[in-house]
Amino acid sequence: MTLKQTIINGVDRNEIYRYLSAKNKVDDSWQTYVEAVLEETGTLILPNQLMIEDAISVDANQVELIHSDLRLTSENFANHVKGGTRLWLVAATLGHLIERKIKYYFAVNPTRAVIMDACGSALIESYCDIIERAIKESHTEMKGFTSRFSPGYGDLSLTTQRQLFDRFDIAKRTGIHLSEGDLMLPQKSVVFLIADQSVTPQSIGCQHKCASCTLQHCIYRTEGI
Repeated sequence: MTLKQTIINGVDRNEIYRYLSAKNKVDDSWQTYVEAVLEETGTLILPNQLMIEDAISVDANQVELIHSDLRLTSENFANHVKGGTRLWLVAATLGHLIERKIKYYFAVNPTRAVIMDACGSALIESYCDIIERAIKESHTEMKGFTSRFSPGYGDLSLTTQRQLFDRFDIAKRTGIHLSEGDLMLPQKSVVFLIADQSVTPQSIGCQHKCASCTLQHCIYRTEGI
């Protein structure tokens, strides 16, 4: 099975409907339409990734990537990886074709554009899931792993992305670029960090990425999701 097909097969349809704010059960005709858009979106993906592995040292509000000579300042992130000894930095993208097609559809079929945007978001999450699984399967000697943590979560500033991009030459190596506001282009791109843990997974609390988010007025928080 190709990487593209694996990414498509791994998409959580519930995530697509969550991105679309579909609170009620979607009827069959809409499900068929969403599946058609997902299939089209899947033909447009150009997956590419960069992975950096490093040893880390953690104190109260700083995580040092020892061999990369890089320090990330964040109390939330330091607490997230507390007890860890290794860290993996991943930059992943689905390329620019989805973004171009979304712009086209916004001009001729806005509904399809919105659904394609949601499908693209679900596809990049699926790709990140695949990368994360590969890291875990390659390091079975580890007792456990943290959940994914990205710049912009908690008090790990979004500006950290530029620090990472500059240190590891991410733009040249992946085709992902940063806007003046430190947002990634193409939009269906993700930078995340995970670390090993010195405790077994059973003793760890909620591992969903939303557990690391401090945004108080998110619609999903108010709905208890």
